[in-house]
Amino acid sequence: YKLVEIENIFGVIKGSQEPDRWIMVGNHRDTWVNGAVDATTGLAALNELGHGLMLLKNSGWRPRRTIVFASWGAEEQGIIGSTEFVEDYITLLQEKMVAYINIDVAASGQ
Repeated sequence: YKLVEIENIFGVIKGSQEPDRWIMVGNHRDTWVNGAVDATTGLAALNELGHGLMLLKNSGWRPRRTIVFASWGAEEQGIIGSTEFVEDYITLLQEKMVAYINIDVAASGQ
C-alpha cells in the first residue's frame, strides 16, 4: 500500500440575509469503474451550478443563505474525504448547516 494525501475542495457564496445558515452542495471527484456516470456527471453538474451562481453573483445577486460547494476526495476508498470533514467540523455543521444536497450520478442512460 502507498499512503497518499487526499484533498477536499470548497467554494463559498456568502448569503445576504442569513450568512450563518448554510446550504451545502457536494459531490466526489474520484471514480473507479463507471467514471462517466459516477462521479463525472455529478461533478459536471456541481461545476455548472457553481459557475451559473457565480455569474449571478457577479451581476449583483446574492443568495439569502450562504451556499457552500464541496468537492470530496477519496469517496470510492470509503467515503473518506466527507467523513473526515464532518468529524473535524461536526459542531460547526450542527450550528450552521440547514441542508446538504448531494449531486452524485446526476445522469445515466442505457
